Amino acid sequence: MRRLSCLVLSRWSRQRGDEAGFTIIELVAALGLLAIAMVAMTGVFWSALRTGASVAHRTDGATLATREIEGVRALTYTQIGFYGDEPDYSGTFEGLPTVTLGPTTPGGTTPQVYPDNANPPAPVVFGGVTYRVERYIVWSDAQGGSTSTSTTVYSQAYKRATVKVSWTDQVGFHIVRQDSIVYPGNQGPYPGPKGGGTTTTTVTLCPPASPTLNPPGHPAPPADQAEIDLSWVQPGGTASVSSYTIQYATNSAMMGATAINNIAPTTTSYQVTPLASGTTYWFTVTANCQGGSGASSNPPASAQTAPLSSGCSLLSLSVTDASTGSSTRTYLQSNGKLSASLSLALATSGTCPHGYAVAGKDPSGATDPGSQYALTSGGGGSYGGTVPASNSHWSTGVHTFTVVDTTNGSTTSTTKTFVVCSAGSQGSGGGC
Repeated sequence: MRRLSCLVLSRWSRQRGDEAGFTIIELVAALGLLAIAMVAMTGVFWSALRTGASVAHRTDGATLATREIEGVRALTYTQIGFYGDEPDYSGTFEGLPTVTLGPTTPGGTTPQVYPDNANPPAPVVFGGVTYRVERYIVWSDAQGGSTSTSTTVYSQAYKRATVKVSWTDQVGFHIVRQDSIVYPGNQGPYPGPKGGGTTTTTVTLCPPASPTLNPPGHPAPPADQAEIDLSWVQPGGTASVSSYTIQYATNSAMMGATAINNIAPTTTSYQVTPLASGTTYWFTVTANCQGGSGASSNPPASAQTAPLSSGCSLLSLSVTDASTGSSTRTYLQSNGKLSASLSLALATSGTCPHGYAVAGKDPSGATDPGSQYALTSGGGGSYGGTVPASNSHWSTGVHTFTVVDTTNGSTTSTTKTFVVCSAGSQGSGGGC
């Protein structure tokens, strides 16, 4: 019996050893390896989210550009153009004259097309991203039949609509562009410029001389992150030119160059976009004619787009009595006006391409006299403004000043409280 008991215990011990599982040390090591793997995957996951969001924003921008182009094309032909008094009106675009319906908007008339959606209608917002829409409508020439010695050019035969949509997201600044020709149709051969007589121009055939490309330029930030501006001179004039072609590449040998074709013969400047930020590009321009093309501008001219700028942060707003230097309070005169102007100062970090102002509210929530108060950039991340002492009908108590983004009309979280004391409370201590 004793031998049998020992045998059973021996077998039970071996069985328990086979099924003992992981030790505490093995479990901790496995969890540590899993944590390391998860940390590495977090960066990949976040990068994928940013890329996916940027692609979605570009799709929205391209869709918006298509919608705007089709909206222009759907208008009556005589309504396609701008009035000279519309905000952001410009007389030319890329060297071509703007289609101007009149110097001023007639009374009781609402323009059908606005140059920039920053001035009505309001900016377009998709998914929390604000898109700026710029519209350009210019006159373009057309060419008719040609002989061995000449070709017919019809001046200002049709309208060309261009829409540029730009936005900034977590990846950087972006621009998409669409162009479309607009012609009324069903009116037979073109009769001449805007209904006038037919213009026939004798054109010397190929090859035209090579254009001279000027040093490339840059637009104002943040557009310089995705755009290079070109301009050129055509030696001997443009009489023999039917169109221009721009080529650009990221190497001086122009390998794998991208071509922009069918640029109007009267054009001598062009905004090349969208380009990658912080990248050097090489450019050439070629003049084309009816039978082919001439030589390109040589050597290629180079320029670098600006790198992505750091995000904009609004740091602090200060309000100061310009007379006493107090940053907490000011005093009223008996006539209800401030005893001194107030100085406004906004500190920022990074690149802030938007405009800002300060809105003031009295203790009851009513708008302060003269609000909003414009802020002007002083460079180095600082903005300054003034609340004039001449403003009247101020109320005593705690006033709240808030920074407003005037580019998109949104209210920021940057605020400053400031006490307006009664005229007889000066030197009484406490809040006043």
